Amino acid sequence: MKQGQYWIAGACIVGLGIGYIVGANRVSSENSENIAEQATNSRQGKSTSRERETRESSSDDLLSSILKGRAAKDIPDAELVKILLQLSKYDANQNPVARARQNLQLQLLLEKLPVSRLEQAVEALAADPDSKRYGSTFTIVSIMASKDPQRALAWAKTQKNPSGMLASVLGAMAKDDPITAADLYREGLLDGTFKQNDGWSASYGIGAAMAKLGNKQLLSFLDSLPQGQQGNLFSNCFQALPESDRPAMIDEMYQRSKDGRLRDYGFKYIFSSALNSSRPQAEAWLAKMEPGKERATLELHMASNFSRNGDPDATREWMSRAIAQSAGQEKELLKEAVDQMGYNNADDIAIFTSLLPQGVELLAEDLKNEARNSAYRGFSGLTGLARAIRDPDEQTKLITGTLDDFVTTTAGSSDPSRLNATDFEIFTRQFRTLNLSGENAAKVEQSLTAARNAKPKPRE
Repeated sequence: MKQGQYWIAGACIVGLGIGYIVGANRVSSENSENIAEQATNSRQGKSTSRERETRESSSDDLLSSILKGRAAKDIPDAELVKILLQLSKYDANQNPVARARQNLQLQLLLEKLPVSRLEQAVEALAADPDSKRYGSTFTIVSIMASKDPQRALAWAKTQKNPSGMLASVLGAMAKDDPITAADLYREGLLDGTFKQNDGWSASYGIGAAMAKLGNKQLLSFLDSLPQGQQGNLFSNCFQALPESDRPAMIDEMYQRSKDGRLRDYGFKYIFSSALNSSRPQAEAWLAKMEPGKERATLELHMASNFSRNGDPDATREWMSRAIAQSAGQEKELLKEAVDQMGYNNADDIAIFTSLLPQGVELLAEDLKNEARNSAYRGFSGLTGLARAIRDPDEQTKLITGTLDDFVTTTAGSSDPSRLNATDFEIFTRQFRTLNLSGENAAKVEQSLTAARNAKPKPRE
């Protein structure tokens, strides 16, 4: 949805309304400090007025190049549509500064148009095949809603495909009236107005606006939604909560995960949001949890998040936390780490095993399933999995077993191979970083050659 552009651009012009009102208070010699204060405020008011004039002038200058010196109200409808398409067109190769200028021009132009003209423009754009690709219609609808929400709502309901339009209107309405937007959204859910993607887009904006009102309001909205929307939506809205409300909300969502109202992974995402919002606050909450498997599992999940965000130091720290409270249960924790990291973050398993005490070892059998799945991604991650094993013989066993299984699977199928020469070259360079030698290196090379040459059986 493009409505976010409107609020970003709005921040650029929000200073236009800033000013100071100087009171006409009676000043005596006994409160002479007020004289200086009034003089300062007066100077500030003049400065603000000058700044406002400068900004308005700058806005006009930005638009003059596309309006050719004319006022926005004087642009014919057909030409207006062309201008809006031009300004909302996305070009991946465009200079970022030029793109930012173009977006600002779009917002400034839309702000100068009355709702009636915005309605005409969006209807014309909706008939243009490029409008869907550019997303300009939804941007305009959002601005219509900011100007006159009730009129925008009534207009959206008259459209042939109201789902996306209504979602844009409600998302914009939520900024000023989240309660009404939430009620209308629920009505739309119940009567089937919203297509799934449109509904989800609207719910994020409404949820964030409700979160700013506090725990009670956010939970009320959350509980009005289908179960499938709740966990993911909440994790995205958590940061919008007042900071003072967040610990109690973590408690509430944790309790819901325990009694089955929230899936376990849903709480992990919520705690990730809490950690990103305020790490000290989240760590203080975590400290209340008894040491054990549940806490260690949560710490492993946080370690994976830090890894995906490119923070290796935090990754190791949170892995170490999980290990430190799992004395005597490291092997069980290792299995949990494999389950969490094996598919998406195979290299993290190697980091994790490097932190384990001597005697807690991974064998090829422990990673067999994760290694087999790596074949679907060009053996991506297989080297990372092998690096998590300390014994070179077991490393070799894992790699050759995976390659041999690929040969068998390919030969038993009539479908084209999923891998090409480049896939195998990438893997070859990766596995050689393991520095296997002698018989182990020879075994891998033999299995790799067989995998390269594997052919599916002829189709009947």
